Amino acid sequence: MRKMNLWILIVVVAIVVAIMAFKFGFVIWPFVFFALLIIAGAIIIDGISEFANKSVDALAKRQAVSNEEINAKIELTMQRMQVIENKVDKINTILEKVSE
Repeated sequence: MRKMNLWILIVVVAIVVAIMAFKFGFVIWPFVFFALLIIAGAIIIDGISEFANKSVDALAKRQAVSNEEINAKIELTMQRMQVIENKVDKINTILEKVSE
């Protein structure tokens, strides 16, 4: 979190210096001006990419949980079907004995 606060401070200072250069007529070298803008852009892009990575990680974790839930439900359904098949087999056995 400390790293992010430092980046935010640098971006704000870069933008304020750029605005002051235009508004109040401060003279700064064009190279410094563009360097400040590039730094601000890079920091903003870095922040966006970190946020996107966190979002993707959270989505992947949620997806993994959903897959586990789905697999558990499938396993439970298969167990129930096995119980039903066993009961049907017992009924068939009883019917065969009765029909003889």
